[in-house]
Amino acid sequence: PERFSLKHLNTARRMNPRGFDALYQGKPAPDDGDFLTKDMIVEYDPHELPDNLRKYGASDHALGLTRTGDDTVLGCVGVDPNDDIWVLPDLVMERLETDDTVEEMLALMRRHKPLIWFAENDVIKKAIGPFLRKRMLETKTYTAISSMTPSSDKKSRARSIQGRMSMRKVRFPRFAPWWAEARNQMLKFPHGARDDFVDFMAWIGLGLDVEVGASVSPAREHAKNLKVGTIGWIKHRSSLEAAERRLRKTAGGF
Repeated sequence: PERFSLKHLNTARRMNPRGFDALYQGKPAPDDGDFLTKDMIVEYDPHELPDNLRKYGASDHALGLTRTGDDTVLGCVGVDPNDDIWVLPDLVMERLETDDTVEEMLALMRRHKPLIWFAENDVIKKAIGPFLRKRMLETKTYTAISSMTPSSDKKSRARSIQGRMSMRKVRFPRFAPWWAEARNQMLKFPHGARDDFVDFMAWIGLGLDVEVGASVSPAREHAKNLKVGTIGWIKHRSSLEAAERRLRKTAGGF
């Protein structure tokens, strides 16, 4: 009290909540979140998880000398007919060696059969890629890998998933054992010490931006009514082949 009056503190908190938390409370991120806020988070219970989901996988790998204390995060999400994203509960978030990482990825791929798996280009091509490809062939696990080169700025990388969460289009399993830590990381991002789960969600957002843009499922449905050789059939085939070329390009030739 001899240094700061209550009036001074209340005024400082009102004028700059984040600065107040950092300077006076020792918390660089507010309790309700900054980049990803509490009102963006939608939780679900086991009985609410739909059956008719298009599934995608992603991974954020803790590799390199600068990331020795980070977790590797591997998981799948399902997208329902309303384009709501459901993060599936069997996500892996822990420190893993390369061989364990690959085996966990293969287990998730076999269990969920994701349409595509999103990951960082350098990791796939230079680090785990050769071993992953070898094990995929040995185990007959056939999942397309989309390797992407993201912005080095983590906030820019996470903008897509931030936009989806701001519209309450992402759902998280409140019952999952990793959820408390993941939620904490999101609310503290980008000021917290750990952001592995946010990086994983960023891959989901970036990947779905590409995949949904290249989606041809409505065209496939329409094609059922097209007669082979007609102008409509030729146009459909052309758009389908163009979309598949874009998808192969996105996958980085893996």
